[in-house]
Amino acid sequence: MDLSKVQLNQYNNNSYDAGSTLKRTFWYFANMFFFKTLLPFPSSFKVKLLKLFGAKVGKGVVMKPM
Repeated sequence: MDLSKVQLNQYNNNSYDAGSTLKRTFWYFANMFFFKTLLPFPSSFKVKLLKLFGAKVGKGVVMKPM
């Protein structure tokens, strides 16, 4: 077996749940306003916002602008 290749045909994401339409809509606008912007929102604020939407974020994470 060649371990250097990823077998995408064996990938299963049945447990993935994108959330409700309302939650996805809120995330769309939060993402556009706080993450995909040139405004310098603090990294700690962005981390808290991600956690509010259910993300697991490690300690000491620094989010830089695009």
